[in-house]
Amino acid sequence: MRTTTSRSNRSKAQAALAWLPKAASTFCLVGTLGVAGITSQASENLLENGGFEEGDGAEIDRWKSSIGFGQQSALISETAPHDGSRHVVLSITSDDSESANGGPGLGPARAAIQQESFGGSVSEGKSYRLTFHASTPTQFPPGVAPRYLVEWIDPAGQSLGPTIFQGFGDRVGLDGAYEEVTVELTGPPGADRARVFFDLEGGAGNNPNPDEAILYLDAVSLREAVP
Repeated sequence: MRTTTSRSNRSKAQAALAWLPKAASTFCLVGTLGVAGITSQASENLLENGGFEEGDGAEIDRWKSSIGFGQQSALISETAPHDGSRHVVLSITSDDSESANGGPGLGPARAAIQQESFGGSVSEGKSYRLTFHASTPTQFPPGVAPRYLVEWIDPAGQSLGPTIFQGFGDRVGLDGAYEEVTVELTGPPGADRARVFFDLEGGAGNNPNPDEAILYLDAVSLREAVP
């Protein structure tokens, strides 16, 4: 998987985190590079509502959302869209892992969204391109990371991996300015569809930080890279 800078029913934002794959504690983003032999010719977006124009508040059409403990959210907003009139905002307070009564941390703060493409939308050996635009109004606090994951699914609904999230904190525009992130992918043997995740995570119980972290996402697409 190479990276450059440049559908499912509605679900409540209070949904459990069980659908999230387990993630490693170390994140990385593959380096910037050019892609030879692949053009920018447009193809069908395999994700629906990638511009987050449909839905209201925590009801994000075609996307499942999930939050962890405390003051965290995944919401549609009109604050600072990249395209159209809306975008999605993931926000956490990175010490929300502390329980309400001051007890030990319950786990890392996390706000997340995911969507699975329709059956038969991807094929083994074909090239795909995930593109999204990311921004934040402020610097992320220490220990907080925006991350993505593209997980391949077989016809029976079983995961073909990967299940380790990739961080892209150094690819996020500041002060409302968006930066484009592009990820080059190849469908593995048995691939039938793809599940795309984004999350904002941090503030593990042993590393609390009281600062809020906010991530803006917009113009998300997963397309076949047509030569």
